[in-house]
Amino acid sequence: MNISRMEQFLDQMKNDALSDQRVVPPQLVWDERTGRRGRPRKRILPDFLRCAVNFYGPTAIAEFLQVDKSVVEKEIEEHQLVHIRSQRLRVAD
Repeated sequence: MNISRMEQFLDQMKNDALSDQRVVPPQLVWDERTGRRGRPRKRILPDFLRCAVNFYGPTAIAEFLQVDKSVVEKEIEEHQLVHIRSQRLRVAD
């Protein structure tokens, strides 16, 4: 769970994208209005999440994105992404 390496990687991607003025960096987290009462739902960019779950756990991803761990877990479940480490832990039991 090396969050600083993930931050450096994304900073490098952002700097590369900003050097080319035609490219707009993606928004990783946004609020989705559901039309229901209460807070809007947090959404995470599926492509980023698909890549991140291969290297980091939900807690590390949540810390990096500054969202609650439950938000990451809901998004993983909704997009049917499997966290490789937890799958290995289940097999080892």
